[in-house]
Amino acid sequence: MVNEMGAPKELLDRMAQANWIWAKTYAEFAPHWYIIKENDPKLWDDIAVLIDKYGVVSEFRKTNTFNRYLVIGDYKYWHYDIILNRAKKDDD
Repeated sequence: MVNEMGAPKELLDRMAQANWIWAKTYAEFAPHWYIIKENDPKLWDDIAVLIDKYGVVSEFRKTNTFNRYLVIGDYKYWHYDIILNRAKKDDD
């Protein structure tokens, strides 16, 4: 089964079960979780491909910093360097 973004159910299951790390230093300003590429390279690559293909560029909290975001379910995802991030989609 594939969802509307082209993400196979198997990938969605891996995303739900992944060991996302709470970004405690950003808890007040930009609450989110992250995965470092070396900790789960296959998951990181699979999600990054979807972000790059289907994501939409938008500004991060009116900071003049722009990221490509992809909303899947209740979360928005973005990546840079070796970090893959996710936040509740309504946490702006």
